[in-house]
Amino acid sequence: MQAILGIVLLLGSCWAFSENRTAVSWRFVAIGLLIQFLLVLILLRVPWITDFLLGLNYFVSAIEQATRAGTEFLFGYLGGGVFPVDLNSNTTPYLFAFRVLPQVIVFSVIVALLWHWKVLPSIVRLLSKGLQKTFKISGSVATAGAASLFLGICLLYTSDAADE
Repeated sequence: MQAILGIVLLLGSCWAFSENRTAVSWRFVAIGLLIQFLLVLILLRVPWITDFLLGLNYFVSAIEQATRAGTEFLFGYLGGGVFPVDLNSNTTPYLFAFRVLPQVIVFSVIVALLWHWKVLPSIVRLLSKGLQKTFKISGSVATAGAASLFLGICLLYTSDAADE
């Protein structure tokens, strides 16, 4: 119910703050929601796709753990290692610069390598063509949307792995 409420509030606020409410194509909104619903069904109900996504999540988690171990080795307690003094609580302080930024750097290197090896451009191109044909939008808008979609999914998996 929270997700449905979020969708309704997001669409409602976009419509309410729109400069030209009559230009909203509810057909495209419905097609977009239907495609998202179908993608959810495919991603969650097709076993081999679910297994692939779980494998990808384990891969990202392994990279995150390796990054954390390297950060602890390099920066000691600043990177999440054993704190040298006794604290009142059982948790070590969370220092953003030494805990999060190394993960951002490692993820940036992976994205740069995938871009250099032409993996990301082909995925973005494929998603862009699909968005162009489905929503009848320009190539630049479709490319920007596809890149945001793909990198957003990667960042979501990275943040999920960091939370575990």
